[in-house]
Amino acid sequence: MRKYTLASMDARNDVDLRRFGRLIEETVLEVMPQATVQVERDCYIVSPTPSRGDAIRIGRKLSKNKLLGRYCIKIPKLFHGETIVEKEDVNGKQKHNGGHF
Repeated sequence: MRKYTLASMDARNDVDLRRFGRLIEETVLEVMPQATVQVERDCYIVSPTPSRGDAIRIGRKLSKNKLLGRYCIKIPKLFHGETIVEKEDVNGKQKHNGGHF
């Protein structure tokens, strides 16, 4: 069993999740058909505990709703990762791009 509250502290006090009860229940059951969902004023509870992947899928689907999605918080992002290809030097040996070898 796991309890979910809105991430925004301001929204937690202002938003009654029971207004979105049907949406929350339908979304959780779409991802986890065997789940039991209980929606309260300030949280919703899912039993059994969703896997991390299921919880992410549920959260993403709920955040796409125009009314409920406006309470999303923005998470700052510092780095962007990308794959690089190692270069070879003139002698055909691999040239390392930093790190300890």
